[in-house]
Amino acid sequence: GEGGKGIVFLCQDTVLRRQVAIKLLKQEGLDTEGLLRFQREVQAMASLAHPNVVTVFDIGEEGGRHYLVLELMEGGDVERLIASAPNQRLDAATSVRIGKEVAGALEHAHGHGTLHRDVKPGNVWLTKQGAAKLGDFGLAYLGGSPRMTQAGMMVGSIAYMAPEVALGRQADARSDLYMLGASLYEMLTGRVPFPGDDPVRVLFSHINDLPLPPRRFAPDIPEGLEALTLRLLAKDPEQRPASASDVLRALEEVEHTVQGATTGVVGGVGATHASP
Repeated sequence: GEGGKGIVFLCQDTVLRRQVAIKLLKQEGLDTEGLLRFQREVQAMASLAHPNVVTVFDIGEEGGRHYLVLELMEGGDVERLIASAPNQRLDAATSVRIGKEVAGALEHAHGHGTLHRDVKPGNVWLTKQGAAKLGDFGLAYLGGSPRMTQAGMMVGSIAYMAPEVALGRQADARSDLYMLGASLYEMLTGRVPFPGDDPVRVLFSHINDLPLPPRRFAPDIPEGLEALTLRLLAKDPEQRPASASDVLRALEEVEHTVQGATTGVVGGVGATHASP
């Protein structure tokens, strides 16, 4: 795979006889800040040993090229899972399970003073069995370290950006929870809360507009799950759950209300066939 900053290779660890993913940082356009972000990603992921955080095995440099050896996530990312699901949305049970696993990762990260700052389906990876793990900590803030962004600068992906971040304010743990809410919204409905091609308009919507209720697109969503998703998307951080621990408990409470068996399974993850 290839992204804007790096290339990822499927490799064989010949010593431990296992498959791994090696992320090779691109040389083109690599500056001091880009290298610092890469180092920040390594530090964040290596310090957060948790079942729902992608594991870092090693870091190195070869011929001036920096690389990161990671746990291989054979299930791909949740963004691809949504795109491949019938009606391009996940069933409520799968969405809740993935939401719980991401909330658990954030609970652990926030407890260690780390903000992810780029929570989205494309940064949530799946094992072969379908377990979700949070990865891609390139924009993370580690408590006690200097911030690489100044006040007034926006960090993260626009489609999932918290209103306070869109206004140029510093992110906090509740900003990560907003992004989790936007990701949960997309899993449940197949669309982001504020779709659009105009970044300025999308940012305006995050700051000023209310998202359409998820049940408008997926009537089978339990009311409690819809309410939690909209609470995570509250404009005022004070109106959101106070912590990832609270989100995890809330998801556990609504889990038993999720009804109906999934009819399709991809990599151990169910996908609904209900019409939106």
